Amino acid sequence: MSTWVIKMKVKILLIILIFSSIVFAQIPEIKISHVSYGSNPSDVYLTISNPGRVPDPNVKILVDGKLFRTVSEGIDAKNAIKVHLILPSGDHTITVESSNGASDSIDIVIGEALTLTEEPNKTGWKPGKRDIIGIAAIILIFIAGIAVESYNMNVQ
Repeated sequence: MSTWVIKMKVKILLIILIFSSIVFAQIPEIKISHVSYGSNPSDVYLTISNPGRVPDPNVKILVDGKLFRTVSEGIDAKNAIKVHLILPSGDHTITVESSNGASDSIDIVIGEALTLTEEPNKTGWKPGKRDIIGIAAIILIFIAGIAVESYNMNVQ
């Protein structure tokens, strides 16, 4: 093989490597990077991040395969947003899709809110056995103190 053919093959190989690295560097990415819950059991907060180098101009949030919300402001490259969802109790699959074709999904379980089944104690504090013993001991010490003081006054 001539040196000219070898040089051309090396140049073509370098060009292919350079363009393939540019193409792979431009792959869109999207990720559900954090899930938290609010004080209400149905409040769900998602942090959706774009770790890639391509901005996502339009992000769709799907719950159980149905479109729940569209984030039209999108997510810039190397950035994240926080989204608040209110979901009913049960098992859910949350999927995030970008307009660039990237997606991520998670499975979560939302529990039911507990309800109070009986009336709260409206009378307030009810003393237990230890409380009654403690109160009786304080009263006895107080009476003994008065008796000692009264004895001391009579003796003088």
